[in-house]
Amino acid sequence: MPIYRIADLNIKITPKTKFSINRLAPYMVDADEYDLQVVVNQQHIDYELSVAQEGGEISAEFIAVFRQICTAVLQSYNGMFIHSAAIKYEKKAYLFTAPSGTGKTTHIKLWKGLLKDKVQIINGDKPLLREKDGIITVYGNPWNGKEEYGSNISAPLGGIFILKRSTENRTAVVPPFEALKSLLAQTMRPTDKESAAKLIDFLNKIVNTIPVYTLECTISDKAVQAALSEIESIGKSR
Repeated sequence: MPIYRIADLNIKITPKTKFSINRLAPYMVDADEYDLQVVVNQQHIDYELSVAQEGGEISAEFIAVFRQICTAVLQSYNGMFIHSAAIKYEKKAYLFTAPSGTGKTTHIKLWKGLLKDKVQIINGDKPLLREKDGIITVYGNPWNGKEEYGSNISAPLGGIFILKRSTENRTAVVPPFEALKSLLAQTMRPTDKESAAKLIDFLNKIVNTIPVYTLECTISDKAVQAALSEIESIGKSR
């Protein structure tokens, strides 16, 4: 059974579909020991098909694997995922989150177009986050959206931007409670009380230690420059 290194964890998975095998391949490692094992059965696949918004049968197994990994990471490895686009800039990770269709992918493409090799895309859709030794780290993973923007890299979380379409480009600080509500809407919410409590606890750590901003923006380089201005102020204050 193959082992994959994802979010600093060795995960034992047996993908059956060509889609899953190909998407997981860059994360395969030569190892015998593993931290957790994921086993997908027909019941898991049927559930994903029942809630699928896109992809259907092609990616049902792939999404079922991700759901199990997210559940295990939340329950046992102090982490979660946030529906967002993540970039690495100046050794830090920055997340751009918003409801689907708001322009997360377009925004990170603007970053690449303007700053070229100074920016790396960590994950274009569902980056994983974990806290280790007091540091919240953002990890690339195979679940990086239909465009497959991302790479097998990681970086400490430096800031989060909540995107909103606008005719202007401006930022504003989001108070912790409002930030928590926004981020809660962009992740998988568990149904059991213990996991739900862990999710809220992790989100509280993020919003009380990491700067969170709204970014009202156009589709232009000026949107990048508005975010960069806040990032530079973060660096000066630390």
